[in-house]
Amino acid sequence: SLLGIGAIVINIQEWWTIDNHKFLATYWIIVCTLSCYAKNTLYYLKKNAQMLIGLCFLFAASWKLLGGEYLNGKFFYYEYLLDTRFHDFIVYWTNLTSEELNANYSLLNEMEQRPHLFTEYQLINGSPIVYKLSLLTSYWTIFIEGLVAFLFLLPSKIRLARYRDFALITFIISTYSIVNVQGFNYILVLMGMSQQKFYSRKLFALYLCVLCWSELIGINWSLFLSQFV
Repeated sequence: SLLGIGAIVINIQEWWTIDNHKFLATYWIIVCTLSCYAKNTLYYLKKNAQMLIGLCFLFAASWKLLGGEYLNGKFFYYEYLLDTRFHDFIVYWTNLTSEELNANYSLLNEMEQRPHLFTEYQLINGSPIVYKLSLLTSYWTIFIEGLVAFLFLLPSKIRLARYRDFALITFIISTYSIVNVQGFNYILVLMGMSQQKFYSRKLFALYLCVLCWSELIGINWSLFLSQFV
């Protein structure tokens, strides 16, 4: 209870600056707290985990569809050119070099430190492969997030719902292999594990393997592959 109250207080005080996965973590802490007072704790943990995952991905996919920046690829296009978390991935999969990306980062830093409305900055964007990669990533993200939302919000008695865990694990591996947002990664794995039944040992073990994988490899996956090519 104290942990839940503490998380709520911190989020209220810093709601405009904290990462969105911390809100999801707070919801999950509240669920765990309230479930402890229920007669069937495991049942309520499972149902709330499924609902939280389903709604989280539903809102995420809907925002990407309505915003437009994903449909035209612009979001990932600029993220790939300006976000240091994608550095290894872009160097490995495109013709952009580390020096060119560092030049872009320097331009961004200059714009942030000394903004000027009448100054134009030209980013090094490489070949069209960067834009094509951004489109591919955007469409895949919308598809996999929509699929996770659909399967987790389906009633468990429907046969398609049995594939919800594989969809979530596919999302985790395909997303956090590129950029390892550990907070989101961990909370999704924990909620995925929590909605397993006692006899679902294989799925529970699979989630555990994903958790170990994210800790051991994480964002260095592209760098790891480059050692063999």
